[in-house]
Amino acid sequence: MFNKPTNSQFAAIFDQIAADYDKSLNRYATTRRVEFIRRYAKGKCLEVGAGTGTISQALSKNHPVVATDIAPRMVQFIKKTKKISAFVSDAEKLPFKRAAFGSVISSEMIYYLDHPEKFFQEANRVLKSDGRLLLTSSAKITETYDRLRTGLRSIGVKGMYFDDHNRRFMSVQRLKILLEQSGFKIIILERTVLFPWAALDPLNRLIETTPLKHLCVFIFIYAQK
Repeated sequence: MFNKPTNSQFAAIFDQIAADYDKSLNRYATTRRVEFIRRYAKGKCLEVGAGTGTISQALSKNHPVVATDIAPRMVQFIKKTKKISAFVSDAEKLPFKRAAFGSVISSEMIYYLDHPEKFFQEANRVLKSDGRLLLTSSAKITETYDRLRTGLRSIGVKGMYFDDHNRRFMSVQRLKILLEQSGFKIIILERTVLFPWAALDPLNRLIETTPLKHLCVFIFIYAQK
């Protein structure tokens, strides 16, 4: 049986990889996330689970931005390389005042949490009355792809995303329920990226308009408070 690491255990895992984290990312997938988030972000932005701050840096060109992450070395990296205001914080206990932000961003973070509903409640609290929650998450089908990736990694195939010890992802239905219970209305929901290569971007965008989109790896959500 799979036992998911706790929030604090994930903090330690990501602390260890902080210096090399960006090397493990799929650039095409990251580009698609940034594109979506920049399209719908408004006002002062808070990125929760910011990693090394790639999305926060992109947002900072047009918005005031604050970044948080539970891993101290990730936050140190953001401050050193991105020159963005950043704090160590558990996503379930945000250290900010009520109605402080126009947008809250959560990119590939929600499935790591002990209690994801607490993050949604906190996001609602720190957002202004018309604030936006912009979320990207690996889809439930990623569990199948992850088993293949784990097998390839075990036989020495290079270029695999590092093993973060997570094997479970939330379904769209579960995300919808948690968001609704926390006071959010989903405005846009997209399923994106079947093939993780920029050269196949036109094919991906075509697939995303067909029923084959349910095979895509990521879920992008814009929800309104």
